[in-house]
Amino acid sequence: KMSKIDSVALATLRASLSPSATVATPEDPGYSVSRWARNAERPASLVACPATNEDVVQLLAFAQGKSPYLSQKRLHVAIKGGGHNAAGASSSDGGIVIDLEPHMRQVRVDPKAKLAYVQGGSLWRDVDQATFPHGLASVSGVVSHTGVDLFWAEDLGGSLVNMV
Repeated sequence: KMSKIDSVALATLRASLSPSATVATPEDPGYSVSRWARNAERPASLVACPATNEDVVQLLAFAQGKSPYLSQKRLHVAIKGGGHNAAGASSSDGGIVIDLEPHMRQVRVDPKAKLAYVQGGSLWRDVDQATFPHGLASVSGVVSHTGVDLFWAEDLGGSLVNMV
C-alpha cells in the first residue's frame, strides 16, 4: 500500500539533506529505475540516495514519524546496498528505500592493520579495487557487481566472518 507523503514534508526532508543527496517519488522521472529490484515489485513511496551519514540519520528520523507533515506515524524502511537480494528486501512496498549505492561507496584501507572500512553502498568491485593495491583481498566470491552484505556473517559464520 503506497503511503502518500505530504508535499511540505517532502520539501522539508529534501531541505534537511546534503546538496548531493537525492529523493525520488513516483512522480519523479528517475523513480522507477531507483526503486526497481529484478525479483520484486515493491513500489516505495520514495527513494532517497543519501550522500552523508547525517543524511541517513535525517531519513530514518523522517521514517520514524518525526515530521509533523506525515499522515502516518511510521514508514517501513528498506536499506539498499547493491540491490541484489533474492527476497526483494532492497525495496519497500509503500515505505522508504534508502539507496546507499550512488553516494556511499567509499572503501578506506588500513594496510598496516590489514583492514578495510567499507560504506554500505559499496559493491565488491569497490572493495577489490581498494584492497588489491595493498596486496589484500576479501573472501567474497567472483561476482563483483553485488553489494557487500554482512547480514549473515555473524549469525551463520559465512564467508564474511573475516570482516570487522
